[in-house]
Amino acid sequence: MDCLESRDWSTLEYDVLGVILNKMVSLYDYLQFSRVCKSWNFIALRHKHQRSLITSNHSQLPVLIVPSEYDSEKQHCLYDLTNNEIRPVDFVCSFNKRCCGSSFGWLILLEETLDITLFNPFNGNKIHIPPITIDDEPDYCPLAIHKAILTKDPSLYPHGFTIVAIY
Repeated sequence: MDCLESRDWSTLEYDVLGVILNKMVSLYDYLQFSRVCKSWNFIALRHKHQRSLITSNHSQLPVLIVPSEYDSEKQHCLYDLTNNEIRPVDFVCSFNKRCCGSSFGWLILLEETLDITLFNPFNGNKIHIPPITIDDEPDYCPLAIHKAILTKDPSLYPHGFTIVAIY
């Protein structure tokens, strides 16, 4: 029993961890894997092929963001349709922002100033996008972007993604 208790999971071989990653189908499981320790996170980030398969898998059911039981401003919950589970996630989404889309695990948040922020609720990463410049129209509503999507995962292609918006 002492041998199992002293096992250092952070030193598992890359090949073994790669096999584990290849078997994963749930985005949530993939993200949990990356949170085990720094070395597993490092391997998960470099295992781009599997990650792109998971995030582009059209059979992957989405997770829904729902309010927490405690109506906390900083804590929301993710409802995982695959496993029928509600999982708490800490992130702040201020009331002056509106979510106008999501892609590859990123939320596309729009402010009244037309500033766009990409936010990943799983890891807390944010990408601030330059504001949209639109000709002044008297009846234009700043939050009139109805839908926005990303063409590629910004984590995998930080300089190669585009935001497509319908307004």
